[in-house]
Amino acid sequence: MIISLCNVTKEYNLDEETIITPIQNVSLDIRQGEFILIIGRSGSGKTTLLNLVAGLIKPSSGEVLIDNHDLRNMTDTQLSSLRNRRMGFIFQFPSLLPSLTILQNVVLPTTFHSRHRKPNAHKRAADLLQMLGLGERKKVYPRQLSAGEQKRAVIARSLINEPEILLADEPTSDLDERTEQEIMTMLRETHANGMTIMMVTHSTDLIPYATRALKVEDGGLLDVTAAKQPLTDAVRECA
Repeated sequence: MIISLCNVTKEYNLDEETIITPIQNVSLDIRQGEFILIIGRSGSGKTTLLNLVAGLIKPSSGEVLIDNHDLRNMTDTQLSSLRNRRMGFIFQFPSLLPSLTILQNVVLPTTFHSRHRKPNAHKRAADLLQMLGLGERKKVYPRQLSAGEQKRAVIARSLINEPEILLADEPTSDLDERTEQEIMTMLRETHANGMTIMMVTHSTDLIPYATRALKVEDGGLLDVTAAKQPLTDAVRECA
């Protein structure tokens, strides 16, 4: 399994008396090449689950493994390297740097680790932007793009390092229906090339694009593509 969660719980202490548990005793295995859709209402824990897989936050208990490597045992430097080399991110909000052109924004992830820097990064960035319909816009700044164009630029940036895993947090939120379909078609084409995708959304309309859809509910997961089969009833032994 490329991604495994074993009996994962995440708690947040809001104050001395209030604890919330958006993720509770979740176990999940994701095979390489799957397109997993995580659905649920706002505040249900979807983004928390995505951030756990990315190693951006640590579980209160349980294990999160990437290729059988426990993220809890990694240093911050190792986690940063893992994310840069093997993961691409599409955040809910574009998070493009306003002082950089679109081309410079896309190239940026290749500059973080000199050992892995690709000599043809600018050409690859230009090719990605061309593929996503932004070839003529690569020298403009984020403020000069529409919301849909900014999402395309973020997708290009997430693919620049040729990641094995793509993590997407509400990549079609606040987009019109046509642009949403265009973005999802791009992601499906990316998945067809062998990439593992884990995407968070509140829209059940996007389920047909995925190989498997899971719903976050009451801290647990239900497999929507298997008649809402619970995934968290049994606590399994961690490897």
